[in-house]
Amino acid sequence: MNKKIESHDSLKVFILGFALVALFIPNLAAINASTGGDLTVTQSTNLSGNSATVSTPFNLIFTISNSGSTSTFSDKTTIFSTALSNKINYGTPTISKSEGVSGDIECKINGFFRKSLNCTAKNVVSVPVDGTIVITQKITPTAVGTFVNPKLGERTHCKVDYTSSVKGDVFESNENNNNCVPQSLSIVIDSATASGNNLILNPSVEIVDPTNTSFPENWVSSYWGTNNTVFTYPVAGLDSAKAISINISSYTNGDARWEFKEIPVKPLETYTFSDWYKSNTTTYPIVRFTMGDGSFYYFALRAASSSPEWKQFSETFRVPFAAKAMSVSHTLNSVGTLSLDKYSLVKLP
Repeated sequence: MNKKIESHDSLKVFILGFALVALFIPNLAAINASTGGDLTVTQSTNLSGNSATVSTPFNLIFTISNSGSTSTFSDKTTIFSTALSNKINYGTPTISKSEGVSGDIECKINGFFRKSLNCTAKNVVSVPVDGTIVITQKITPTAVGTFVNPKLGERTHCKVDYTSSVKGDVFESNENNNNCVPQSLSIVIDSATASGNNLILNPSVEIVDPTNTSFPENWVSSYWGTNNTVFTYPVAGLDSAKAISINISSYTNGDARWEFKEIPVKPLETYTFSDWYKSNTTTYPIVRFTMGDGSFYYFALRAASSSPEWKQFSETFRVPFAAKAMSVSHTLNSVGTLSLDKYSLVKLP
């Protein structure tokens, strides 16, 4: 009898101890990354189509929906994450929640060479059935090309309930539909060609210099070094009868260039330069900064590969300290030909 009484007392002690643990951990059910529900996420933009313009912001929108029972995220678990491209300026993400979604969500961009947008739970976040979370990420394109989300390549992802998805735990009724829909969103980034934004005078060289018809107005040509160079204006352009060209028939050193009238700048301002070109050799766009003391500082942009057809070049750069003016030249520094048209220089916000 005494042994039975001792066993019964031990059971009471065990039950009492478990009750005390439960008392001091009221959110025991929220320890896992997510419980219940079936979360999905769609990605979209506020654009009217699938194209945007350099330096003109648009919104990338992620809408998280729950079609199952309440999903509960514990503190610091990642609700949503997507890999991001590096050649884009990103604003501060904003969050909106439908009625019934409780708890705080923190979204921020992490990384430098590998950027990602991560949204995590602060304390406990609960998403009821039919509840939604909308994450809006402001994007400002900095170069012509194609913006793809999620970023293609290593560590590509665009997922809701990211913590459980990565770890392989199953906290939802369906853990196989957590990827963004569509899985890949592509936006074509075009050059900013509006005359109100373009800082270059006579950017498409359509206006002839009234004092010298061999030059477009507000443009000059120059070369240095040992080379045999011919500058020609006008030549057939991208979509008009006027463009500029350079031909080097023999070359030892130096380069040749057309230059537009320089513009005033301030240190740390950011600009996007673009032009259309065709050439039979690699060419080199270069920024020439005029410094406060009158000296020149040259900054090389990336090389432009040869192209028998008209091709657009675009790159974004920042003004160095002490610079007061600049001009950008697309230079030729080897035997070959280079034709140029439709320049653009836009100051970014």
